[in-house]
Amino acid sequence: MNKATIAGIVTFNPDISRLKKNIEAIIYQVKAVLIVDNNSSNLQEIESLSNSKIIIIRNNKNKGIAFALNQILDWADKKGYEWVITLDQDSVCPTDYISTAQPYMKAKIGQIVPILFESNSKTYHYLGDKSNGNAVQCVSKSITSASITNVKVWKKIGGFDNDLFIDYVDYDYAIRLRLAGYKILRLNNVFLDHQIGHSVNHKVGFINVRVANHSPFRKYYICRNIVIFIRRYKLKAKPIAEVLRLFKVISFSVLFEDKKKDKIKSIFNGIKDGLAYNIKKD
Repeated sequence: MNKATIAGIVTFNPDISRLKKNIEAIIYQVKAVLIVDNNSSNLQEIESLSNSKIIIIRNNKNKGIAFALNQILDWADKKGYEWVITLDQDSVCPTDYISTAQPYMKAKIGQIVPILFESNSKTYHYLGDKSNGNAVQCVSKSITSASITNVKVWKKIGGFDNDLFIDYVDYDYAIRLRLAGYKILRLNNVFLDHQIGHSVNHKVGFINVRVANHSPFRKYYICRNIVIFIRRYKLKAKPIAEVLRLFKVISFSVLFEDKKKDKIKSIFNGIKDGLAYNIKKD
């Protein structure tokens, strides 16, 4: 066990049985598990999991994933830990993840990540960087869940962006890591059991279309933050791909999802606020 590593989990109304599996998979790999709760309605159930190795920080309102991640990394920094594995509340990592990653925990490495396996659809997610066949490779993106983050580097580049609240917090952090000269390493033989929202399949002719089915609240932040991301990084962030993702969010919401009126309104407001966001203050 690497004594310099802790796990951090951000919770918001989690499925307790899934959260237990999450904790059970990681607790013996790390020195401590820090849960930051964003004002869950089932907080008492979460608190029932607390013990000498599981610490809970309670926020009196949902301050967003970025704020909670910064709380975790700040806590780790003050306690002298060097690395933090951050986990979504419903993700389950392999029981040998930290020991596999430990040889790569070096100063110029900003993050270490696994390949994602979506258990609902039996789909592997590479985030744009297909496996090159090697055990380890440098990649351009990471998501929050199961990213093992270098605490000193987090502090040096200014942490996660609280303004983004939820969506694109991880993509924004990843690109800032790379622009600052740090690497993101992916372990191609490590797979995270990950659940992506409430996605469902739709049949279009002979093609299966995977639809995320996010709430209007999430649609707002997805679209707002895509626009901010494009404006903030311009050519450094493959803007055409981001524009295509924006069109995909819009078209899928119209064609396949429920609550169309609310979602279209949220999308419009998100794009408008993204265009109005003051990039110069960054």
